[in-house]
Amino acid sequence: MLALVVSLLLCVASASSCSVNGIQINGYMQYLVGRPDVPGSIYAVCVNGTATCHQDNGHDNTNPQVPCANVPMTKHDRQLGVLFPSILWPYRVICLNWSEPFNSTVTNHMKMAVAEIKEKAGFTVINDYQCRGYYGKKTDICRNCRKFVDFTKSRAGCFAKPPGMESSVNLEENSSCASYTTILRSFARVIGLDYEQKHPKRKVVVVRSNMKSTHNLPDFYMAHEGDGLVPLKLYDPMSIMHFPHSDDVICVPKNRSIKFCEITQVAKFDNCTEPTMEHCDPKQRNTFGQGTELTVSDLVAINKLYESEGIHPKTAQVPSKLHRAFAEYRAKTDLTFVNVDRCHDYYGKTTEVCKNCELAVQVTMTASKSGCFGVPWVLSQPEMYVDETCATYPNVLRSIGRVLGLEYEHKHPKRTVVVVRANLKEGARNYEKILVGDGRAGSAPYDPLSIMHFPHNQDTLCVPKDKSLNYCDISQTSQSNCVIPKPEHCDFKFRHTFGTSKELMPKDVRTLNRLYEGVAAHSKSTKLTDRVPFLGKAQVQPPVQPPATRPPRSHWMDDVAEEDADGSDSSGDLDCEDTVDTLQGPGTSLNFTTLEEIEEV
Repeated sequence: MLALVVSLLLCVASASSCSVNGIQINGYMQYLVGRPDVPGSIYAVCVNGTATCHQDNGHDNTNPQVPCANVPMTKHDRQLGVLFPSILWPYRVICLNWSEPFNSTVTNHMKMAVAEIKEKAGFTVINDYQCRGYYGKKTDICRNCRKFVDFTKSRAGCFAKPPGMESSVNLEENSSCASYTTILRSFARVIGLDYEQKHPKRKVVVVRSNMKSTHNLPDFYMAHEGDGLVPLKLYDPMSIMHFPHSDDVICVPKNRSIKFCEITQVAKFDNCTEPTMEHCDPKQRNTFGQGTELTVSDLVAINKLYESEGIHPKTAQVPSKLHRAFAEYRAKTDLTFVNVDRCHDYYGKTTEVCKNCELAVQVTMTASKSGCFGVPWVLSQPEMYVDETCATYPNVLRSIGRVLGLEYEHKHPKRTVVVVRANLKEGARNYEKILVGDGRAGSAPYDPLSIMHFPHNQDTLCVPKDKSLNYCDISQTSQSNCVIPKPEHCDFKFRHTFGTSKELMPKDVRTLNRLYEGVAAHSKSTKLTDRVPFLGKAQVQPPVQPPATRPPRSHWMDDVAEEDADGSDSSGDLDCEDTVDTLQGPGTSLNFTTLEEIEEV
């Protein structure tokens, strides 16, 4: 406790030169051994002529103070420092371990973060005890299944340790820091991304007097081009990895022509101006650190880091987004899904099911048709196209919902979003508002978080600032005594208040069950509980053997339609070798074709 109080007092003092074991330090902080984020590295903070030393343990906010007299200061140590281990997860496979259970809010944030990392960044995320079952006894995956990200909540604060060491994430679950943004940033940190406010071309400055502690100084230490820690030359203030202003510890200066001191510098020796609150432009507080999802630059940086990492051949055994999506529909609704090749086996030679097993949804994974969409079965031969460029899990769920007959939620007659025509891509459809009494709208209230609601899509949809205006629908013109929505009408603070769901919401489930409530369950649908092999063109992997021992299933990763190493998910729903033909429910049956394209999206 005493060390922390000392740190607090030091932060508001002025820096000057000092020495550690004969080494002169003419800046605010300096690494004596190693470099930022490498465990075992040691840095000194020089304030009022006195040095305090901290050991960098690779975690954020937790670098303990150590006696400066004990720091090894040989020339060899200073030059070579600490070996910097590999920062990559081989084959983009991450193993997770859950030391402690988390509350429902944090758990839901974790689910969403895992989904975003998998779908946008192309990673495979599994439980640590699944590793052997999927990848065998000797494997490069997760360092022979011995390296994992350990999630804990035992310490104060929220912080992550990057890869190349024993990766871990601490989340103080009842703290404001345990937000979705922080959790997603922690996952990206575990992957290997560094904090964006450390970028050599950053536009923010560090206000030392506002820092509450010297324990997290490495989080603001400017990286240098060529040291391997900065994968991109362009600075992205909206990167998920950029800290917000956080009590103005960092800020955008009013006068950018001034040469401001970096955290390693002081005015006396470096001919620079030490930033203070007077230099900060408060109007610019929200121009950085406001990211709530992985940005394009984040994804480019990840791909650059992992450009030499291919996909492990056994990763195909891990359930695909398509399989997970069907499993979610099966688990939450009263629908039964059966493969077309097994329809007659289950329901007989003559049956009303799927029009005597002739009506089937054509599921096609292709790049030949642009977009991800479903053609409802009530309109024509049902089809579902999934273009690899948009095949996120929510899009797959949405496409299946469309095939089943759900209407897009953003077309609801009482929607609170408007369509910005100037941002619509050529040929874009499905944005027109449904009229009350149309029959497609139903009586259910508008739900901006329905899986059937489009996201903002580069602000094609937005929540208007002034909701009192009569905005034109996409089919109207200004001659209809309405205002055509433009970007300047949009309140961009509400971008993520609609279309952000990553799972079926209660309204989606209720709407589907109500849509099919007049169709009784077929008596033979109960036979679908018998596991049957997948027939057709798809290649089937041999059964995956589970590890000899495994911990009890006690965390959410067992409940999100992710199959375990024994081939079934937490409910025993699905064999690894089964696909959509074994997805069943007590209600209506829906046929799906056997296509070799039903593989990992």
